Amino acid sequence: MLDSPAPEVGIGTARDLAGTLFGVRGTVRRLAGERAQNFHIVTSDDGEWVLKVAHPRDTAGVDTQVAALQHLAEHAPRLPVPRPRLPLGPARLSAAWSQVTPDGVAERRVQMCSFLPGRTASAERVGAAQRTAIGRTLALLHEGLSGFDATAAPPSPWNLLEFAAVQRLVRASMPPHVPDEHAGELEHLTAHALPILHELPRQALHNDFNPNNLLLDGDRVSGIIDFGDLVMAPRVQDVAIAAGYRIAADGHPLAGPADLVRGYHRHSALNGGEIALLRDLMAARLLSVLAIAAWRAEQDPSNAAYLLRNVPAARSALLRLSTVGCDEAAAYFTRSLS
Repeated sequence: MLDSPAPEVGIGTARDLAGTLFGVRGTVRRLAGERAQNFHIVTSDDGEWVLKVAHPRDTAGVDTQVAALQHLAEHAPRLPVPRPRLPLGPARLSAAWSQVTPDGVAERRVQMCSFLPGRTASAERVGAAQRTAIGRTLALLHEGLSGFDATAAPPSPWNLLEFAAVQRLVRASMPPHVPDEHAGELEHLTAHALPILHELPRQALHNDFNPNNLLLDGDRVSGIIDFGDLVMAPRVQDVAIAAGYRIAADGHPLAGPADLVRGYHRHSALNGGEIALLRDLMAARLLSVLAIAAWRAEQDPSNAAYLLRNVPAARSALLRLSTVGCDEAAAYFTRSLS
């Protein structure tokens, strides 16, 4: 799915799809995206919506995302997540659309959900109280998704259970994207963390709890967006992904992540084995960001700015994290939770 960009969808086409498939009419503007092509639609009397036109090779994933949002609306109605709007006509989660392109016909899935206004966490100066709130919100999301079966979601290179495939990209892109000193990190992850991860119980996860997908209102998380990387995996994977984006440029590398983990742990306690894996899974995610983003930007240069937006921060965070060993990290997190 990540090896080629999707055919272009114009503003006029998006407007027609919204009206024909969902009965929504209004002004349309394009939103950024990695795989799907996304559009913000503002109506005069029917609210604001997001139209998402999936990559032609992502079909099962679309209905799984919509079903997850429906599940959360029923089982965790207070969580600030988008609400899906189903297509007109027979009961279905998303709509089919045959896009005629110069290369033939691309079969695509189209979904719609409510638009959540606000400022992303990437645009805010995030303090300890906000980091703790993010951790607690992630725990609440896991609680809401605990009974949802996401096994129909397609394989994702962002799933750390599939990190073996990402390793090949990391090695190929090591100079200059990944410094040589991180070669040992790969060997350690393969030998230590990933085999343990595969043995842990799995549940549906957001799998991309990064600052661009979180909206903040003061110390409160006011929105969780983009469920496009939904997977079945151990919950500690989601915690580590979120924590990895909280490594600051100064102070102890784990101070920011510990705030987030503390917020999660207070609502849903992590066990000792999960805490011991946090540091390694944070490293695995940061390596994935460097490798996948660089490779995707080469495949889709027109979208390179968006695809590479997290790379500088990930590179800096990985360098800082490499100064902390596994045992030291486990001890640090354990002390912070006591």
